[in-house]
Amino acid sequence: MNLLRFAAHGAPKSLLLKNSYRCASYNSAIHRGVDREARAESTFDRGSRDSSSRPPYTPREGSSRPPYTPREGSSRPPYTPREGSSRPPYTPREGERPTARRDDRYAAPARDYVSTPRRTIQKVNQDSEWIYGTSVVEAALKSNRRQLFRLYIHSGENRTATSRERDIKLKNLARGLKIDVREVEDSSILDSMSNSRPHNGYVLEASKLLKTPIISLSNVSFDRTAFGLQISQHDFTESGIILNELPQTIPNRDPTRYPLVLMLDEILDPGNLGAILRSAYFMGCSALMVAERNCAPLSPTCLKSSAGASEYMPILTQINPARLIEASKEAGWKFFGAAPRPKYASSRYIGMDHNVVKEALKTSPVVLLMGGEAEGIRESIKKLCDKCVSITAAEDVDRGIDSLNVSVAAGVLMQAFLGGRKAIPVLEAGMEDVVEDVKAESGIAAAEEDVTAEEDVATEEDVVADEAAVDETVELESTEELTETSDEPAKSHM
Repeated sequence: MNLLRFAAHGAPKSLLLKNSYRCASYNSAIHRGVDREARAESTFDRGSRDSSSRPPYTPREGSSRPPYTPREGSSRPPYTPREGSSRPPYTPREGERPTARRDDRYAAPARDYVSTPRRTIQKVNQDSEWIYGTSVVEAALKSNRRQLFRLYIHSGENRTATSRERDIKLKNLARGLKIDVREVEDSSILDSMSNSRPHNGYVLEASKLLKTPIISLSNVSFDRTAFGLQISQHDFTESGIILNELPQTIPNRDPTRYPLVLMLDEILDPGNLGAILRSAYFMGCSALMVAERNCAPLSPTCLKSSAGASEYMPILTQINPARLIEASKEAGWKFFGAAPRPKYASSRYIGMDHNVVKEALKTSPVVLLMGGEAEGIRESIKKLCDKCVSITAAEDVDRGIDSLNVSVAAGVLMQAFLGGRKAIPVLEAGMEDVVEDVKAESGIAAAEEDVTAEEDVATEEDVVADEAAVDETVELESTEELTETSDEPAKSHM
């Protein structure tokens, strides 16, 4: 019955040959489309359809809707098509921007200027990258950790006296390493190299910073001066690194305690990664470990945020955190994950002021694990940690601001584990200058000088007190000797 109805409406044969269940419903999309086409065919002839032959609008019989009439006072007559022609095309007024045609609605808008193509600058090595910024360039020249090709220095008229002194210093460092130095007057060239980010007038073309692919962490040496690495059998970083030439050990920056390694998982913001690198180097961590597949890369943006600390910090990478944690535990490492304290009571969750945190580095090497910005540590990895450490917030903190930025939280937790212990510079030459620069920027140097002065005053007072005590002891001993000598003749006389 449905097929007969469709045939009466002029349905195509291809539709009639389809399965009957497709036409079972009168309210289906196919039925509505066929019915609409049948009504159109019966009302108008497709071959002779014309706008001039279309009958004018007349209301239906019994309809209360009146026919269209223009408003009173309106000078615009109702639209009537021309005799024997369609509606004339629209012509824009003088000075009016022409509208896009219907088929050009996705085209780019018209512009009054002609955009120039992006400036392309030839590199010395196509696999290299441009690092920019005063601290990063200076640290790269001092550490000489990677291959350096060319140094670009802005030589415009707006350079200050301090900047020119720094220019001379960096030129001497580059020429000492036999690196080509180019002075550039056009700052737009440096802007193109730095992708329009602040470069402070210095851009260095260098090879990419390499990461050491590892499987797990090995045992710490007996004197706690270094710890071993289990290097991966293949280079999953695809950087062309020669695995046999990689060092098998990493020095411990403070042999008076066990080493602390910072492990990152799902850190996606390169700015956060660079800030964590800077804090880890300043606090005294021995190495930084990142996930190869789900962490931000060591891009020039990340290196700029690290303020040059990335040039001195050993950076490790891994692809299987669960396997790394289990294998490293067998070598004596303890894993502490940064996670908020749950609502229920659990002995696995402790605060940063707990004695376990303060005494952790006295008994075993520690890995501090930091999770991503959004969700934190994954549950599958959190279950493998020995303890979870949390930062206690104030009582009146609003729920919308109940957490810290991951770089800030990493710095606070590293301070809790290290306890302000000073690291011994055993990594690379030139590390002291970077530490002093960071201290000067953060105002720590002045505070340390005040503390040193107070300690010197206290030491002088202690020395004076000790000397006075020694003098009193000497006087007492001399008095006793005189007393004994005076008593001896008396005894012999008696």
